Amino acid sequence: MQIELDFFETAAIAVAVLYLGLLLKQKSQLLNKLFIPSPAVGGLVFSIFHFGINFLFDIHLVFDFDLLEICITFFLTSIGFEFDFGAIKRSLKFIALLFLGAMILLFAGNILCILMGRLLGVDPMTSLLSGTVSLLVDPREVELWRLYFADLGVENGYEISVGFFNLGFVVSALISGLVGSLIIRRYKLRPTAKSNDISDHHQKFVPANIINLPSATYQLLIAIGIGYAIGETLYALGANIPMSVICLLVAIIINNSSKKFNRLKIKRAEIDYIGGISLSIFVALCFMATDLWSLRLLSPSMIALILLQIACVIPVVFIVIFLLTGRSYDSAILSSGFIGMLCGGISCGFSSIIVLNNTYGASLKAFLLLTLMGAFAFNTFNTTVLSILLNQI
Repeated sequence: MQIELDFFETAAIAVAVLYLGLLLKQKSQLLNKLFIPSPAVGGLVFSIFHFGINFLFDIHLVFDFDLLEICITFFLTSIGFEFDFGAIKRSLKFIALLFLGAMILLFAGNILCILMGRLLGVDPMTSLLSGTVSLLVDPREVELWRLYFADLGVENGYEISVGFFNLGFVVSALISGLVGSLIIRRYKLRPTAKSNDISDHHQKFVPANIINLPSATYQLLIAIGIGYAIGETLYALGANIPMSVICLLVAIIINNSSKKFNRLKIKRAEIDYIGGISLSIFVALCFMATDLWSLRLLSPSMIALILLQIACVIPVVFIVIFLLTGRSYDSAILSSGFIGMLCGGISCGFSSIIVLNNTYGASLKAFLLLTLMGAFAFNTFNTTVLSILLNQI
């Protein structure tokens, strides 16, 4: 039996999941020592509950994931208001290295999946399903790729893809924050002034003012409205760019134009506050939607494939991201985020950074750059890499 939850019921459960995660982390020192994010804790407990009622009573909850798109759009738009062209120019070398690292990781990750699949007796097409198919920012595009693999004749291709993603999502949520913490402690790293040098707003911290929240909301809505209008026009012309990414670009342009022409005072502290709430709900939604029931279709060799992939991703990310970008605090935080994003998607990457920032200190630079990689590098390069590899299989 399916129970369809509407927008508000889905939102209420997401908030309950957040509170549950916070409560459990307050009660357990072990969860804090393992650096498991609060949304992951609450979301996984809810997923076990959902699995139980599905298995015992054949009850399946269907969520309204329009809220997911709304939250990621508000969050990415808020991030756009942080990007400063001058600061980005100063970080071009770092950004270029990250883009190069992202390309290497995407190719290496998918090729490793195919090679390890052969060792375990899994056919190449199914092995590729365990790779970076689910890393795209736009859930609708992920859905199209899964359907495409199913059309290519992969038996239970869609369901297996969901199972691969959910297993990778759970495992990476449990280990990515811990790996980042081990790197930080091993190299005795701490945040520096450069950790926030991609945004001028965080050079001088200004707390949010409740009086400015309406203006901040209006500014976000204006940027999102313009972004959607541009996105719909581009879609009509044949370009399929995620709306959230277009809204991010619009916010960047508005933010930098306001500085140049001094016509509009951007309420950045309050926009940060709204973006933070949106991100928290987005991450909670992703974790509570983890479908443990989908794991039943994965054979032991498929489960081994995912676990081997994650085991190989950790040292590769350490070399390509941490060592390549300078062994700094920001590099360590980014490494944790990349592990989460490569194995569990962008929400897992964000949650890893949040838990490390809360423990060791803020690295806005890592947060903004992971957003940049997720929204542009991974979203663009991933499609290209998958197309190239599919032609070679």
